[in-house]
Amino acid sequence: MTHQSHSSPILGVHHGAFRCRDAEQTRWFYEDVLGLKTEGAVMIETVPGTGEIDPYLHIFFRMKNGEYIAFFDAPGSADPDWFKRKPSFDMHWAFEVADEAEMLEMQDRINKHGVSALGPVDHGFVKSIYMYDPNGIQIEVTCRAPDHDKIFEDERASLGEALREWSERTREVKNQKFGADAVNKRGRVRP
Repeated sequence: MTHQSHSSPILGVHHGAFRCRDAEQTRWFYEDVLGLKTEGAVMIETVPGTGEIDPYLHIFFRMKNGEYIAFFDAPGSADPDWFKRKPSFDMHWAFEVADEAEMLEMQDRINKHGVSALGPVDHGFVKSIYMYDPNGIQIEVTCRAPDHDKIFEDERASLGEALREWSERTREVKNQKFGADAVNKRGRVRP
């Protein structure tokens, strides 16, 4: 596979945003338990773009690198089922720390707050601990393995072949489950 240079102007993630059951409960977890800085919160009465009346609080937590994770506390439009624990394949947020020592310190801190942080799990390219936030989102705290970049470099070299093989292996079940139009609409395997 030929390596293509990326020309995207995207610098990084400003924020990822999710619903929360309760802003104060969420603040406790992200600020007190994980140690993120609560940067601010804004109360808004209507949904931007539609003007629909749905009062909500939008709260932001800042990470060390300047990126944010944010939450919407909008009880009027919230579905209680959304806050059930989600499998990690469906939704999780992985926060990176500098090294394994910091990850283990975080695990101790989290457990001392009465939140169960399981692990560490060695994935080869990273080691991680896992817990759930009050909103049913799995949170991963991870650190890179010393050969992290080399592992990804090797994976990148065989990416085209891996995608082709996976697409051939799973195409029929995806066509049956989602419909051929949905599956084949955008994706194409690069040469």
